Amino acid sequence: MPKTILLVDDDKALRSCLSDILSGEGGFTVVTAVNGEEALRLIDEGLAFDVLLTDRRMPVMGGEALIAALRKRGLRHSMILMTGDVVVPQEIPGVDLVVRKPMSIFGLIETINALDPPAM
Repeated sequence: MPKTILLVDDDKALRSCLSDILSGEGGFTVVTAVNGEEALRLIDEGLAFDVLLTDRRMPVMGGEALIAALRKRGLRHSMILMTGDVVVPQEIPGVDLVVRKPMSIFGLIETINALDPPAM
């Protein structure tokens, strides 16, 4: 069964492109949201996912705040933060991996494939 990725990014073109490549080349099921608030709503409505792939900076609710909210709820899913920032703190609470934009999409697919499923 393919992993389900919750992809959260406010950039419509990037979100669409990543979704197409992750589902086509990676074979993943991809669900998208435009910001952290929408992602939380999807989860509250029962969305089951394996990996969160979120942008760091978005209007309404950014990736760090989304990850903090999910960790506070006890979610142990793999959480990947994407950023175009040049300087990023060494460690960001709750974040399993930071991926810098632009990224190698095939490297990202390999990384996602190597992640363990969420602990129940």
